Amino acid sequence: MFTIESVDILKAFFCLFEPWEVEEIACIYTFSKDKYDEIFHNIYWDVHPKNPKFDDQGRPPTPDGAFNLDESC
Repeated sequence: MFTIESVDILKAFFCLFEPWEVEEIACIYTFSKDKYDEIFHNIYWDVHPKNPKFDDQGRPPTPDGAFNLDESC
């Protein structure tokens, strides 16, 4: 999985923006990443193929309405 560290953001943007603007960019990135991770953590079981709500579908590779969030794209 590709991830960006805060130091990478600093290196990429420090010469292009003022220091406080780079800090704002890093804060927005961190907030967005944390919120993204929180949402996927919260819905993980609801859409997991092994959730019992999908039992009546005969276990195709991925039941209708399910997503395998464990596989990387």
